[in-house]
Amino acid sequence: METSAAARAWVEAWRRAWPAADPEALRAVYADDAVVRSAPFREPHLGTEGVLEYARTAFADQDDFTDCWFGEPVVAGDRAAVEYWAVLVESGQEVTIAGVAVLRFG
Repeated sequence: METSAAARAWVEAWRRAWPAADPEALRAVYADDAVVRSAPFREPHLGTEGVLEYARTAFADQDDFTDCWFGEPVVAGDRAAVEYWAVLVESGQEVTIAGVAVLRFG
């Protein structure tokens, strides 16, 4: 699969999984040896199971979910960057999350 298609598949998986709080919807877009860093100084989440555990924990913190949006992937070689935004409720307060995922595909 070319990088552009892989990045779009990643976006679609997160677009389905996040609002539904469904970590299993992410399984197909991560390699068995994936390394995911949710923040620069946090320990990485390793492998598919590490990714799913991260998603379970992140989704469990959500009291309610309003919406999420993803930018068009910017692709160069085997890498892509994708902007994302979400509005959700955590601890009874509406919050907006914005960030960028930097991805490398095998």
